[in-house]
Amino acid sequence: MAVQHSSLDCNPILFRRLKTAGVKVENILLGLQGKTRLFYVYSNESVSDVEQHRYVEGVKNLSCIAFDSSRHGIPFLKVALPVFINLSAEEMESLSERNHHPVCFTIHCVGIWQTIGGFFRQAYNAYRKRR
Repeated sequence: MAVQHSSLDCNPILFRRLKTAGVKVENILLGLQGKTRLFYVYSNESVSDVEQHRYVEGVKNLSCIAFDSSRHGIPFLKVALPVFINLSAEEMESLSERNHHPVCFTIHCVGIWQTIGGFFRQAYNAYRKRR
């Protein structure tokens, strides 16, 4: 993340660490370009994700997987995460060819019943966390 173009609201952890004495911030992309296949998953309606996406555009061997969501973080239901992180590089690459709807993507990964169960689990856990 380009610190000079960011803010405390957008990247609170980064700015908290910058205030800590002796913390050095480095651009890890510089060392990875051309060596490792990278996939950047982002929500194309999240202000911070769009900012980060602009920063990584043009990085060699990086493919971006976009979701039609404003949620910063995992852009699809968490129930699909184990399936997603175990996709092959070829499968991930094919995902970068278009935008994905979070619910449709989750259904495609785990099926309708696990998606419904995952939705209610996430909603219940969010409710419990707020109480």
